[in-house]
Amino acid sequence: MSKGWGIASSTIRKKKDADAGPAGPHSSGSREEVLVKRQTPYHAHHATIQHFIATHDEQWDLIQATWSLQSIPPAERPAVFRWARQHGQRLLIAEFEVPAFIDFYAPERMEYIVGRYENGLAEYEGDLVSQGFLIPVLFGYFDRTAARTNWEGPIKGWVDDLRAAGFTLIQTRLLSHYWWADSYLIDAR
Repeated sequence: MSKGWGIASSTIRKKKDADAGPAGPHSSGSREEVLVKRQTPYHAHHATIQHFIATHDEQWDLIQATWSLQSIPPAERPAVFRWARQHGQRLLIAEFEVPAFIDFYAPERMEYIVGRYENGLAEYEGDLVSQGFLIPVLFGYFDRTAARTNWEGPIKGWVDDLRAAGFTLIQTRLLSHYWWADSYLIDAR
């Protein structure tokens, strides 16, 4: 099971909850405070997506996942996407567009990682993010004893997997040119 998916960091909302709109960047207070203020019921689930789908059979108008599905091994994604197709009207996914590398330790992949991290470290120069997050993650890419916890890839791969799960209308839109990779919104119905 993936440890990287967090229902609390992603949102699954029923229609009556979605009508109130998201707690956006211009909202004041925490997400919970904003939801309470809007009288929007919510329930956070601290569980892997695999556990969540095994224990929930509700229907949802909107399911969203922000940079969390990359932590699900590719072999486990078809079941997650099939569940989302069967239980949701619409699935929104935010993920990075990362090149596909056949060999995990290929020189081209290492060059990509190091080059991107040079950009990230320059962006966060002198910041706690560089020492407390970026450097440890960077070294983790080269630790052959560590278990893999991330399977990013090309957006086309996500779209192909969603189509195979039964989504018929799939659109992608660039969200941001980020130092690591371009991020995209995938809207599947």
